[in-house]
Amino acid sequence: MPFDAEWFNELRGLSQERLQQTRARGIDQDHLVPHVGDLCEDGHVSARFLNETTSFVQIMLTQGYRFNDFFRAYPRHIVNWPSGRAFRKPWNIGFTAAGGPDDDHVRIGIGFRLSRHENDKGIEDYLLFQQDVQRRSAQFDEGYRATDSYYELWSEIPPAAWQSGEAPAGLSAIIIGDQCPLDGWRFFGRRLCVRNPGDNVIIGSHERLRDAAVEVYNAIKAAGFGM
Repeated sequence: MPFDAEWFNELRGLSQERLQQTRARGIDQDHLVPHVGDLCEDGHVSARFLNETTSFVQIMLTQGYRFNDFFRAYPRHIVNWPSGRAFRKPWNIGFTAAGGPDDDHVRIGIGFRLSRHENDKGIEDYLLFQQDVQRRSAQFDEGYRATDSYYELWSEIPPAAWQSGEAPAGLSAIIIGDQCPLDGWRFFGRRLCVRNPGDNVIIGSHERLRDAAVEVYNAIKAAGFGM
């Protein structure tokens, strides 16, 4: 079964209120947000919604990419990364249901959760990553050109700011000039949009989405910037 319009509409209904109800049940241990298994147990998502995500985790494993068993959940967004790599430049794949179907999308790449309170090693990793990109900017841009050079920059510390987009001319300049926040998020990779017919064909097939993810991760590794 695919990640289709029905599945994204169910993701769109995943509200902060529903997440709080699941947290209140006492499953939010070790500062982790609820996962889709918890939400399914509470009736906030269907078994079909859960099964799509667990099936995709298994199909990624066939290519040697081991993610957590369950996607973690946020309002209208679920995300996964390799076990034990939270905050530490992990491979990352996330599904987002926006305000309307035309803006639904999937992101594939590497991410940095920056937090001085929860795990300051993520900040150290990002600063080292910036230095490496500055030393090898041409190699970085060439490797990331295969990923569409999509980026997300978010800072939680006031004034809070969100920036995302593609940098076809070269992503390295954005990273080198970035001021690393003490609480925020950085992501670099590829975005697949439901409104794009070619992307939607990929999103609608676990096998094609797996192949797209592996292509992105392999390109990043080949350029020498993987986890």
